[in-house]
Amino acid sequence: MLRKPIRPQPYPGDAMAETPPSRKPPGKPIAALLPQCLGPALRKQGFASAELVTRWEAIVGPPIARVSAPMRILWPRIGNQDDGETPQGRPGTLVLRVEGVFALEIQHRAAEIAERVNAFFGWRAIEKIAIRQAPVAQPKPKRPAPPAPAGPRPGFSDEKLGLAVEALRLAVAQDRKRSR
Repeated sequence: MLRKPIRPQPYPGDAMAETPPSRKPPGKPIAALLPQCLGPALRKQGFASAELVTRWEAIVGPPIARVSAPMRILWPRIGNQDDGETPQGRPGTLVLRVEGVFALEIQHRAAEIAERVNAFFGWRAIEKIAIRQAPVAQPKPKRPAPPAPAGPRPGFSDEKLGLAVEALRLAVAQDRKRSR
């Protein structure tokens, strides 16, 4: 039988005997919190998961994603079915927000978009595409990384410090160009 090791007990009044303050556990990554925050709002709009919204560009491609965004999925109503078909297996309608001038192009490519979304889900989830003409929020363009310094700045004995100062100089110069 294994016994627990005996920990020595500190003497009363010993400075080392005081227990250190308890630390809080490390924070959770934002990616772990997003499903809890966005899940109820997205379910109200008919999305089973946030991935259709967050991975829209990867699903339909950059040209279509720049001018469209998914708004909601309308699923068939559950009720008395005359044809005996269960509504759980029936595909829904994907409602897209599309920039006004591109609505006709998206309408012509609706079958392709539905096919790509169905391939993403792995089953025939979307049968029709409904288009709502409205502005689509454009993601901000990413700032290009400052150019890498060609060599260390002269006048510094430490090479790493010289490289860091040269990189800072190039970044400031690039920022000044942008603000003009």
